Amino acid sequence: MKHIFLGLIAILMMVGCSKDETESDLSETEQWLVGTWNTSEDFTGNSYTYNEDGTAIYENNHNGDITMYEGVWEIIDDNVLIEFYPDSDESYENWQENPTLKSYIEFTDDYTLHTSDFYDNSSTSTKYKECDPCPPRAQEYTINFSGFGSPVEQYPLEITYYFDGENGDLVSATVNSTTNTDIIESNTLTSYDKIGFKYQTSPESQAEINTVEVRDKNDEVIFSSSDLSVDIDQTFIYDISDDSYSIN
Repeated sequence: MKHIFLGLIAILMMVGCSKDETESDLSETEQWLVGTWNTSEDFTGNSYTYNEDGTAIYENNHNGDITMYEGVWEIIDDNVLIEFYPDSDESYENWQENPTLKSYIEFTDDYTLHTSDFYDNSSTSTKYKECDPCPPRAQEYTINFSGFGSPVEQYPLEITYYFDGENGDLVSATVNSTTNTDIIESNTLTSYDKIGFKYQTSPESQAEINTVEVRDKNDEVIFSSSDLSVDIDQTFIYDISDDSYSIN
């Protein structure tokens, strides 16, 4: 009986130690923040590394010349990030009262962080968590499409735009317009990896879409085709990562 009792104590001690080793004292927001974030989506800009122990490293990248600053960080009020990168003659004492940087933060996803200056909300920036490979990130894409309509009469035109969420499921939004001699439509959507449209109008409109263009947030064309045939009630979907499309 004594051996059984001692065995139970040993097991409980092991479980307790394991729990202490795996649990983090950081809040959920702090856990999301831990890691290295870059001001450029291709990771060639300035970087901020937030360590679990509250230390931080800021690397300023000026045309390939890296200058490193060591400091500390802390989250206050759930969504305010304060950082302190002292000069050689500055002390860490009461640094929270006069931080180098103070920003509101918001995570778009696990790998995208939006910040706005605590004292000036118009001063904003986006940081990207370094990863390899990186999952698709939500960003704005503009889809433009055009084609033919009735040369003699206008008809109501209902357009359903499609874009995907973080889990890959398609989401839709409907816009009402009208046909003309030419159909020219455009919309900017926030999507992860897919963007598309479907249009509905009277068969008498003779409508047909033959040109589709997709631009990224930098206004660069990532897809363009002018020899398509998207008929009424057909769905066009462009897969961004695969650079492919479907018409169904």
